[in-house]
Amino acid sequence: MSEAKRDLLLFAVVGLGFATAAAYVHYRLLTDPSYVSPCDINSRFSCSTEYLSRYGTVGGVPTAILGVLWFALVAAIAAFARRDDPSSAADTYVRALAA
Repeated sequence: MSEAKRDLLLFAVVGLGFATAAAYVHYRLLTDPSYVSPCDINSRFSCSTEYLSRYGTVGGVPTAILGVLWFALVAAIAAFARRDDPSSAADTYVRALAA
């Protein structure tokens, strides 16, 4: 695997982890009113406010879930890309998804 594809896979897996954690926090905020998010620093800096705002969902789907899907797709593209062709279609797919 080329270094670029390995790095892409690594970053996609890390992003997948963060998006999954965000989806879990969003779910807990919706289902448990006593839950306090670990990223709530104070009343001015509170990610719970953002998760529960109108920007926390797109068409009723939490944006964190969309992030999980996006990072999973990029990881799959990177994992299954042709290893012998550095200019494979995987680069084009990832650039199209990023745009």
